[in-house]
Amino acid sequence: MDSIVGHVSLELTFKFISSRFYPVIALIYLALTWHLLAIYPLNLPLIYSFARLIAEA
Repeated sequence: MDSIVGHVSLELTFKFISSRFYPVIALIYLALTWHLLAIYPLNLPLIYSFARLIAEA
């Protein structure tokens, strides 16, 4: 019984993380990638618009 409850809570936690924090993780990843490519300042407006798009969704 305990393992079933743990599995369900883990699944719900994963769904919550993937729905809430996946866009944030994606933004951080993209920002880091662009920063490493040394074109980060050029993409700041794109990051901002992408963040607004996520916030409105």
